[in-house]
Amino acid sequence: MIERGDTSLDEYSYYSVDDEPEEKEQPMAWVILSGSDAVLPKALRWCGWATQSHDATRRARLAIDATAVDLLWVGASFGSMECRPQSFSATGPNLTVRKQKQAEKDACEADSLIGLVSQAEAGQCASILENPDDSYLWLIQSAQDLARNQGFSMQNMTHVALRMPVESGTSCVILAASGKCSSTSRRCVATSTPVMKGARCQGRSAMVIGSLGRVFRRKLCAWTVFRRWAIKLGLCPPADESWLHTWLPIIVHSATSCPPVARAHHTQVVYVGPGNVSMQRSPSVWANPWMAGRDDSRERCGFRFNAYLRINCLHQLSELSAKTLWCDCSTPATCYGFHIVSACYLKLMNDLPEEAADPSVPVLAPLQIVTRRLNAGKRKRVVAFLEKATPSVSSGEIPCLRSHLKWPQDAFSTAIRSLFRVPETMKLKMPIVEDLLSCFPFTAFGDWLDDNELQNEIWWQPRSLSRIEMRAARASLGFQERAYNMAGSLPQLLPFVLSAEEHFQQALKLSRGKTPLEHRPPLEEDLRFAASIMVANQNHLKHLRRAAILTITTLSKRLEPLPDQLRTLQPPSVASVSSDMHLALVAALIMVMQWKDARLCFEFCFGFKVVGNIPNCGVYAPTDVPPLDEKKILQGSWEHALRLRKRVKPGEHDELLTKATLKDVAKGFADSPVTWEQFLNVRKPGTFRLIKRFPVTQSTGKVRPCDDGDRGEHTALTADDNKLELCDATQPATHIKTVQNAACEQNVVLTLGVHDLETGGEDWPDAYRYTPFRPEQRLMAVVIFWHAEWQSPALCIYRGLLFGLSGAVIAFNRFSKFVQHMGRRLLFILLSMYFDDASLQDWASCRKSAQSCLSQLVSLLGRPWAPARRQETASAGYFLGLTHDLRLATEGVVSFWPRQTLLLKLNTMMVDAWLANFFPPGLAAKMFGMWSFLETGLFGHLGRAGLTHLRRRQHKDLPPYEFNDGLAKLCQMLSALLSIKPKRTIRIKWTDRNRFLAASDAAADERSAPTGGFLLIFHPGPRLAAVPDLTAELANCLDPGVQKIAQWELMQVVIALITYPEWFRNRAGFWFIDNINGLAALVKGRSGIPDLDHLAMVTRCLLFSLNCTMYWEYVQSDANWSDAISRLGRNDPWHKKHGFAFAPLCVPLEVFQMDLHTM
Repeated sequence: MIERGDTSLDEYSYYSVDDEPEEKEQPMAWVILSGSDAVLPKALRWCGWATQSHDATRRARLAIDATAVDLLWVGASFGSMECRPQSFSATGPNLTVRKQKQAEKDACEADSLIGLVSQAEAGQCASILENPDDSYLWLIQSAQDLARNQGFSMQNMTHVALRMPVESGTSCVILAASGKCSSTSRRCVATSTPVMKGARCQGRSAMVIGSLGRVFRRKLCAWTVFRRWAIKLGLCPPADESWLHTWLPIIVHSATSCPPVARAHHTQVVYVGPGNVSMQRSPSVWANPWMAGRDDSRERCGFRFNAYLRINCLHQLSELSAKTLWCDCSTPATCYGFHIVSACYLKLMNDLPEEAADPSVPVLAPLQIVTRRLNAGKRKRVVAFLEKATPSVSSGEIPCLRSHLKWPQDAFSTAIRSLFRVPETMKLKMPIVEDLLSCFPFTAFGDWLDDNELQNEIWWQPRSLSRIEMRAARASLGFQERAYNMAGSLPQLLPFVLSAEEHFQQALKLSRGKTPLEHRPPLEEDLRFAASIMVANQNHLKHLRRAAILTITTLSKRLEPLPDQLRTLQPPSVASVSSDMHLALVAALIMVMQWKDARLCFEFCFGFKVVGNIPNCGVYAPTDVPPLDEKKILQGSWEHALRLRKRVKPGEHDELLTKATLKDVAKGFADSPVTWEQFLNVRKPGTFRLIKRFPVTQSTGKVRPCDDGDRGEHTALTADDNKLELCDATQPATHIKTVQNAACEQNVVLTLGVHDLETGGEDWPDAYRYTPFRPEQRLMAVVIFWHAEWQSPALCIYRGLLFGLSGAVIAFNRFSKFVQHMGRRLLFILLSMYFDDASLQDWASCRKSAQSCLSQLVSLLGRPWAPARRQETASAGYFLGLTHDLRLATEGVVSFWPRQTLLLKLNTMMVDAWLANFFPPGLAAKMFGMWSFLETGLFGHLGRAGLTHLRRRQHKDLPPYEFNDGLAKLCQMLSALLSIKPKRTIRIKWTDRNRFLAASDAAADERSAPTGGFLLIFHPGPRLAAVPDLTAELANCLDPGVQKIAQWELMQVVIALITYPEWFRNRAGFWFIDNINGLAALVKGRSGIPDLDHLAMVTRCLLFSLNCTMYWEYVQSDANWSDAISRLGRNDPWHKKHGFAFAPLCVPLEVFQMDLHTM
C-alpha cells in the first residue's frame, strides 16, 4: 500500500517509464508511417514504453537496430489504396496512367517496408505491419514472400475480438492470439486495427509478425500491452479467459458511493479514490501520491504511479484480487485506478506457472535473403531482406538517429507537398536543406531530451494544464486562492476522520516540510531546456545563439524560392495579408521541431476558419464542445442585419473608428468600405452576417476599436475545440524559478554580480490583422460602423482577423505559441507570450543577445516586432500591467508592483469621485475590475478587503449615488496601499526559512461568554499555548447581531500575530482552523461580512509586516487539537501532556480600531 508523505517517493520524481525493479530502461517502439495517436502507440506510451516516430517514404531509407528497439509498428499510407480490390495487380490493365504510376510507387514503398520488417525479425524484434484494406495482399509477391519467409499463414490464424471505444465517434478492434501467453519466447500472430474513423475503414487490420510473446523487461511484451490497454479503457477480458474474469479486479466510478450493480461482480469493495472534501472522504491508501499540477502533469503523474505500483506494491496487489475498486475522481476517463487494475493484471501474468512451448504454434523457418528489382516510375531500386540489422553501406541505408539526417531531403520534400496540399501536377523546386535540418540548433532540444531519458513524443509537445494544475501553479508562486470545498481548491493535505492525536502527529510531520506555496510549479520541458542551456553555457551563450540564428538564416535563404511558388496557390485575399510570411520556413520549423500544430503553415497559406466548427489544433487541450450545424450560420442573418443596422448611430468616437478602418484598408487588411446600398447591390440578403464595430476604453485610458462578436451572434455560432491557456503577469518569476532549478541540478551557485539577470519585452503591431481569414469566411463577419464623413452606416469586408471574434483568439495565439516554443528550443531564451506581448529574461552578461536573436527570428518568419514598443533589457521591466524587479533574483526574490500609469489612473478616478461626491454603479464596476487586477501585484491578497462595497454599489445601492461610510473607508484604504506600496514578493528559494505549526479554535453560545485559544509550535523554537481574554469591550468592536463565532475564530489568528511577532517573522508554516466562513475569509483576503472583511485585512497587514507566509487548512472539529484549550483554558490536560507553555493574554482594543495606514 501507499503511505502518505513517504520520502521514498522522491526517487520516482523523474520516472516516466513502466519498468521492472531490476531493470529501469524503457522498452522502445518505433512507429513508422503511423500517427502517434494510433491505438498501439497510445497503448505503449500508457504502459510506460518510449515511442519514436520515423518517416520511411520512398527514398527515405531506415535501418533498425534491434538491440535498442523492442517493437516495430509499420503503418501503411498508399495513395492508390482506394482504387484496388483485394485481387488487384500493380500491372492491371484497367488503371489510368496516373494511378498506374502511383501503384508502382506504392509497390516500391511497400517492398521497402516489408524489408524493414524482415530486418526487425532478424534481430528478434517484434513487428506489427498495419494492413489496411489488405494493402499488402495485392502486391506482386509481397504477401507470398512475407508468408513464406516469416513462416505463417493468413488462413490459420485464430483470434479473440475485443471492440472498444477509443475516441468520440471512433472505435477500435483489437484481435489478440487466443490462449495464455507463456513465459517462454514463442511466435504468435495477432491482428489489430488502428483508430477507425467512419464506416469506410471497417476493413482495416494489421499483420503482427514475430515474437510478441518474447520476454521484454520481465514478460512486459506487446501481447500484454494489448490487454493492458483494453483494461485501461475499462473493458472486460476476453470471454474465453474466465480465470481473468474471476481474479482481475474491476474499476467503477461514482461520486457518492459504489453502485450496487458493480458489487454483483465482486462483492468486496475497496475505495481507491483521491478523497472528497465535500463528502469528508479521506484519500485512499491506494490513491496516487503524485498530484497533477503540484508534482507534474496528469499523464506524467500516471507514469510515476505505474512504476511505483509495480516496484513497491507488487506483493500487496494480490489483496485486490476479485474485488471491486471504487473511485470518485472527477476524471473517470483518465482515472489512476486503471493503473491499479493494469498492475494487478501484470502480476497475475507474472504469477502464471512456466509452461512449455505450445507444439501447435509453428516454428518459423530461418529468414532467407530475397532480392528483387522493382520498377517505380523512371527509377529502379533493389530491395534486400537482410539477415542483420546493421546498416548496409552498399545498399545506401542510413541509421535513423537524431544527430544524423532526421529529415532526409526526400522526406522533407514529401512533407512540404503534404503540408500545403500541393497538387501532383505542380512541380516544386526544392532546395537542398537536409544538411541544415540535421545539425545544431535543430538537434539540441532532442539531444537534451535523450540525455534526460525523456524519449517519449509527449515531451516534445506543449503541456496542457487542467484547472487543478493551474491552481497548483499559482499556489507555487505564493498565492493560496482556494481551500477546503471551494471550487478549484487543492486537495486536503491531511485526511479526514482522524482523532485529535492522530491529526497532531501527522500535522507535526507535515510542518517540517514545504507548504504548497513553495512547491515547484509544473514547467514545460523546453523552458527547462532553455534554462539548462543558459546555466551550463553562460560564458559563451551569446556565441551559441549567434551560431543558431546563422543556421536559421541560412535555412531561410535556401528556402526563399519556395514561398513564391506556394503563393501561386493562395487566394488573393489571403496573399495580401500574409505576403511577408515565410511559409516554407514556418513549415520547416514545424517539421524539424515535431510541432503538433502541423496545419498552422497551411492555414497561413489558405486562411483561418474562425466561425463554425474549429477542430483541435494539437497544441491546446480539447474542450469537447458539441459540434454545430454549420448550415445554420446564415439562418436569420438577414433579419439580424436589419436589426443591427438600426442600432448603428452617431457616437463620440466615430472619427476614431473611421480612421482605424481606413488605416486597415491602406495596409491591405480590408476592402474599401461601402454604403449599405452599394453593398446590397453586390451581395444578396442572407449571404452574409454583420458584426458591429464599437470603441472600448482600456484600463490605461486608451480607446481602441473592437468588434462585438456577442451581439453579432458569432460567439454562439462558433464551436472551438481548443482550450486557451495563457500565462499571467507573474510569468517572469516562473522563468527565474526555472533558472534556479537548473542551477541546483548542475550544482551552480548563483551569485550577485556574476549571474545577474535582466528582463525585456516585445510587442507585435496589428497582431490580429496579419492573420488571414479563410476566403469563404470573410462574409461571415462583415464590419458595420458609423462613417464620420458620410454620416451613414458603412460596411467593410476584412481580410485579416477581427479583434472581437472568439474564433480569432485561438487562431492568432497558435502562431504566438509557436514563436514562444521556437524561441526556447532554438535560441535558448526564457520566453513567454501573452497574445502579442512577449516577456523574456536573460543573463546581463549576454549583452542583449536574446532580444537581438529573437528579433531576427521573427523577422525571418515575416512577423517583425514593433520597434516603438520594445522594452530594452534591464534589471526591471513590465509585463501585462505589473512591473517586476530582478535585482535580487540571484538571491531568490522577485518583486511585483502595478505600473505607475495604472495607479495614477485609479487615483484620479477616486479623487474626482470624492470631490464630486458622486460614485455611480458604472464607476464602481470599472474600479472593481481595475483593482481586482492590480491587487495581484500586492502582497498576499492585501488589496481585496473592502471590494464588497464596490459590489454593493454596483448591484444593490439605489440613487442618489453619493459616498457612504463603506466607500469612504475603501478609498482611504486604497490610498494607504498606494502610499505604503506593499509589493508582492515571490520567493524563489525557501530553504533558509524556519517553520511553524498552529491551530486555533473558539467557542461561543448565547448562555456564556465567548472563549478561544490557540497552540503554536516553532521549528526551532518553543511550543506555546495561549487563551486570549475575549472581553465585552472587544465584542463591542464588532457589529451587533447574532453570535460571531467566525469573528472570534479570526481574532485568534490576529492576537497570535500581535502577541508573538518575533516568532512569526520571516517564517512559513501551516494554520489549521475548523470554521469554514473564517477559513474562506482568510484565504480570499475579503468577505461579504464587514467584520470578517476587516479582520481579514488586518491579518494580511500583519503577515506583510512580518514577512510571514501562511497556508490555511481546514480541520474537522473532532480532529482539532486546539479545541480543548479553547474551552478548558489552563485546565486542558492535552497541551500539558505535549509540552506547551501556557500564557493568558490581554489584547489592547486599539489594535482592532486602527485603520490600514496606521497599522
